[in-house]
Amino acid sequence: MCYHGHMSKTPPIQVGESITVVVKNRIKGMLTWRPLTSEFQGTVVASPSWVPEHSFCMTGERFHAMRVIRWDEVVEFSTASGKQTVNIVSPVPVKAAEWQIAGSKGAVYTVTQNRGNWRCNCVAGQFNRACKHVAQAQKLAAA
Repeated sequence: MCYHGHMSKTPPIQVGESITVVVKNRIKGMLTWRPLTSEFQGTVVASPSWVPEHSFCMTGERFHAMRVIRWDEVVEFSTASGKQTVNIVSPVPVKAAEWQIAGSKGAVYTVTQNRGNWRCNCVAGQFNRACKHVAQAQKLAAA
């Protein structure tokens, strides 16, 4: 079974089901070679409220108690029940929301929110750290 085009429904997986997932690697190797995909095995678990839309959670290994898997990164997956493999085609990209936030010293920073992920182009944001610009944009978004 293949899912093509817009994913109005996520593929049929259920909490408690054993699953094998092949995902695209997000981080490209700079000094060392990395494969284009990684394979993970585990059990589907209930997703906490902070997990972005079009994602699911599964158990991980010793050092990753739980993994969050985004459907747009899934190349294929199979379940133990019926050993069905499904090829996933990414959903239509969602345009990121964007805010221009003035810094304390007059600089203007761009804060984006895409699929529940917040990013800022300030120094802290470049190191994936929390910053006051994201907090201010979140207040504006909630208003």
